[in-house]
Amino acid sequence: MTEIPWLALTVISLAAFTQGFLGFGFGILAMGILSATRDLYYATALVNLAGLVLCLVILWPLRRKILWQRIAPVLLLLVPGLFLGVQALVSMDPAWLRRILGFTIISFAAWSLLERSKLRQLSRWWSIPAGLGSGALSGAFNMGGPPVIAYFFRQPFTAEEIKASLQAIFLVTGLFRIPLVGAKGMLTGQVLTHSLLCAPGIVIAALLGIFLCRRVSPEKFRTAVWVVFGVMGLYLILQS
Repeated sequence: MTEIPWLALTVISLAAFTQGFLGFGFGILAMGILSATRDLYYATALVNLAGLVLCLVILWPLRRKILWQRIAPVLLLLVPGLFLGVQALVSMDPAWLRRILGFTIISFAAWSLLERSKLRQLSRWWSIPAGLGSGALSGAFNMGGPPVIAYFFRQPFTAEEIKASLQAIFLVTGLFRIPLVGAKGMLTGQVLTHSLLCAPGIVIAALLGIFLCRRVSPEKFRTAVWVVFGVMGLYLILQS
């Protein structure tokens, strides 16, 4: 009889709700808790597989909202960014990289909260650092969200357009990462079984997050985004 992983089910569902509501946050929340309570390889593999399911669940009802012209250059730069991230992880102190990233995120979140009313269409040249940065952070820390989150949320797009576009980016990143996880022998029978057990909770929690998000004003939604973004930065600093 298969043991039910109650902790993993709870954490994955909570993280799925967060991403359904905000459009991001699944990886750092799920990894932050699971890696502190379970084997790191187990946590990494489970979060990767669960993340693919989650992205598909959120993306399907929002698929017509994807900003293809905005995400195309980001996606093209993800792969070289992944290699840069792996190289940085090998050649630099990961603790210092986390601190720098954490302070950068907190500073950007604070500035965005103060300048909430000054959203504007950014040049597509900004997709270059967004794509490279997202790929690099995915390669180095398995957390590529901050650059693309900052890129999309500083522009006057709707919440659904941003969430759809982010999920498309996260889905492609996750698909590239799965072979790397498999090559390291992390996709065990236990991980695959637990991923299947988590799937119903992911679907319900993500759809609930999407439902509640539609009932929040755009101003309050963006405020919540930058507060959570700042918390992500603080987490990275404390973790290093």
